[in-house]
Amino acid sequence: MTLTKTKLQLRDSSMSILDIGSGPALLLAHGWLCDSQTWSAQVDALSRDYRVIVPDMWGHGLSGAMPPSTTSLSDIASQHQELLDIMGVDRVCIVGHSMGAMWGAELAIIDPQRISGLVIVASSLAAEPEPSKASFLAVVDQIAEQQGLPEEFASSLLWMFYSEKFRLQHPDRLRLHQHQLVNWPRDRIDDSVVPIGRMIFNRRDVTSEINALKIPMLTMAGSADQALSIDRVIRMAQSIGSPSISIEGAGHMLADEAPAPVTSYIRDLMETL
Repeated sequence: MTLTKTKLQLRDSSMSILDIGSGPALLLAHGWLCDSQTWSAQVDALSRDYRVIVPDMWGHGLSGAMPPSTTSLSDIASQHQELLDIMGVDRVCIVGHSMGAMWGAELAIIDPQRISGLVIVASSLAAEPEPSKASFLAVVDQIAEQQGLPEEFASSLLWMFYSEKFRLQHPDRLRLHQHQLVNWPRDRIDDSVVPIGRMIFNRRDVTSEINALKIPMLTMAGSADQALSIDRVIRMAQSIGSPSISIEGAGHMLADEAPAPVTSYIRDLMETL
């Protein structure tokens, strides 16, 4: 399937959007240091029955710089609220991977009437625990100091992103992601990637607010995730009243590593809405 992205002007910048299919709307939100290609398998399958909207985050993929006034994931949620207004979407299920689930939850909090459901993929809506927060912020600082992601450094990040099994079976996929990281535009590192990274790991705990919304939810995690332990994801899911599913052997990049079950679980939730 040939997919064509469009660019929409938003907050004095441009956001790259894939908008395909018709029917009930799904917004697929990718993670930090990824882009909309994360969801390629899901777009192919789900756009046959649903309107699938896949934005590139500021400074990721083909999107422009993050608006300078952005200081939090809540601001990013408000920007996507405006995006949905522009696109005429008044009801949508958010499927968020990692960072995408974090700002997706913030959007559900500020605009609950618009959100039909929330699927959390390899993410936590709780605050980052202090030990891992310090480690991840050190990674962000290193990216800032190096003004990019040198090859060896990028390779170490991908070790966290993907399971060992996937790395061995799909070296071409890792080479492609590594090429993307190493060649990330320096301007977008400074104005988007680094500040967004700091927002992610300094995020607030929104579990009680999400639990209070009582919207249909589903949480998925990989048993081999090196970036976020499955135990943390399960505890978070319990705190928000969400069913949780463990995908055996998968790492942090669930949509890539386990495309069929991820797609199937999304479809199952959509059929209940």
